[in-house]
Amino acid sequence: MAEEIKIYHFTSNNEEDGWVAHTEDDGIMTGWYLRSKNYSQDYPPNTTYGGSLRMTATGAVISATENYWDLTVTWENLGVPEGMIVTNVKLDYLYRWICKGSGSGNNSTVEFADDEAGTGPAELRNSDGILQDTFSGRIYCIDRTAGDQWMHYPEDPNYPYDGAPEHTAYPIPEIPPSWGQAEGDTLSVPEAMQSSDTTLLLQ
Repeated sequence: MAEEIKIYHFTSNNEEDGWVAHTEDDGIMTGWYLRSKNYSQDYPPNTTYGGSLRMTATGAVISATENYWDLTVTWENLGVPEGMIVTNVKLDYLYRWICKGSGSGNNSTVEFADDEAGTGPAELRNSDGILQDTFSGRIYCIDRTAGDQWMHYPEDPNYPYDGAPEHTAYPIPEIPPSWGQAEGDTLSVPEAMQSSDTTLLLQ
């Protein structure tokens, strides 16, 4: 039994190719995000993780639509040798939320609560987009009101700042610091999708 691992570090804009953003809201910005120029601990060094794919809400109220990224590939695109059979697959990802002031004391006005904002679920779908199984479920964001200036949740407790109770209220594994890790379950691949040249959808 062989194991193949594909890692997306998003070290350059070119690595975004293949990932497609889906949103019905004009107030959502999408794309490759390198790093913040204002906060040194926002993103790990480029030598490790160059950036991320983002969904950025620009309005005062969080989008009511489901916004997501997906990737259409074959197992061979992910590194599986031609002719091999794929019986199990696992998908993990790093995530974070950033909501911060816009400078000069002007806080972001975006608001959300309860189950209005989050990341996930991470899903395996076939080439027709039909859900096959779920790697990991939704991870909900903490509530946020206009004027609340918390940053990059989940937070690294080594970088505390005033008014940030989530340091202790929301402990979470972080790899690397200030990033949460959504570890997915190992899924059994349906027989119809096991051939190395099968087209699949990661969403």
